[in-house]
Amino acid sequence: MTEKKNIVFVVDTLAQHGAERYLFEILKAIDKNKFNPTVLCTYPLNESNNYYEAQIYALGIPIETYSHGELYSEIEHLGKRRLLNAFTYRSQTMLGRKKQLNQRIENVLREKLLGYDIISILKIETFNRFPKIFAEFPNTIIHLLSWGIQYMENPYESLPNRSYQFVTMIESQQDHVKETSFKHISSPDFKFFNFPLILDLENRKNTYEPNVETPIIGVFSRINFDQPTIMFLFAFHSLLKRLPNAKLYFYGKYLEQSIYDFYLQTTKVLGIEKSLHFKGHVPNLQETIIKDEITMGWMNIGNSTLGYSSIEIASFGLPMTFFNIEKHDPSKIDDRLSVFNDMESFVEHSFEVISNEDKIKAESNKTHDFIISNHSAKKRIGELENLLLSLQQ
Repeated sequence: MTEKKNIVFVVDTLAQHGAERYLFEILKAIDKNKFNPTVLCTYPLNESNNYYEAQIYALGIPIETYSHGELYSEIEHLGKRRLLNAFTYRSQTMLGRKKQLNQRIENVLREKLLGYDIISILKIETFNRFPKIFAEFPNTIIHLLSWGIQYMENPYESLPNRSYQFVTMIESQQDHVKETSFKHISSPDFKFFNFPLILDLENRKNTYEPNVETPIIGVFSRINFDQPTIMFLFAFHSLLKRLPNAKLYFYGKYLEQSIYDFYLQTTKVLGIEKSLHFKGHVPNLQETIIKDEITMGWMNIGNSTLGYSSIEIASFGLPMTFFNIEKHDPSKIDDRLSVFNDMESFVEHSFEVISNEDKIKAESNKTHDFIISNHSAKKRIGELENLLLSLQQ
């Protein structure tokens, strides 16, 4: 019998975000006869960031934490730990041993990474917090989980000079890495493996019931600069000219008051504030779709690459119209998805589907079929497992 591979998944926290959801779905699906998984969080866990903690423990998977700068994690008493930490920092600095102190801090993380066959890091941002240490381990892979458009600065420019294995969810992430002007890496050695976001879709049925009398559009996304969703306000302004009784429900929390205020101001400028409602975060998407009688979902997409909210709501059969935030490439767009990169076509298609019950049911079935075929954890996890096993050969 082949010996199990010890793999540690390194993630910042276990909050209710996309990267953490991706991790949880992998942990649920991965073959425990082939892999011995552990989770390492690079921040302490607390009530604000431990959403998946109990669920991961329920899978029988251990969780460790690393707190940068913490020298006495083995001491349970918080007050004693803080006192010892403060004394050590002050005394070592006064004695001119800051370099040795930093080395000791780094060694805490190094020790937590020793003994694993594979180190699997979720998000380039996590790697970039400790690039020097992570780069020391050749058995490291990095999962890229954001679109290039979500970054204000290129996150790859300071990669240490070594070879890299990236797991991408969208092909353009390769371009984003390759287009980086590396000043310290003369011959970049990058390997890429494309793997979609996965979800446990066993017994996931199409439960959609169309509501076309009072069309309600649902947008399911947090309101933040890294989520380009403001175009949906302009799209809805255009749709109201065709469907005056339509409504737009915006689900998702806002992270910064100034951005939310900008959205509110835009609704007033467009004159759509009476037909639009910001609902905030909702814990259960299926219940919300049914209770609020959502007719159609509007979401962003990268050609045929969807985020978790889109996968989730489409898996229940909600018809979807997607706005493309990638360079539009029809050859990379699945025929079962309605993807547009111009506002007029996006709105016109939405109107035509909502106005025809046969079309809206067909749209529901197409999108649901795509999700089941392409994002089922059971169907796709073997691809990632094969990659992980190949790293040890």
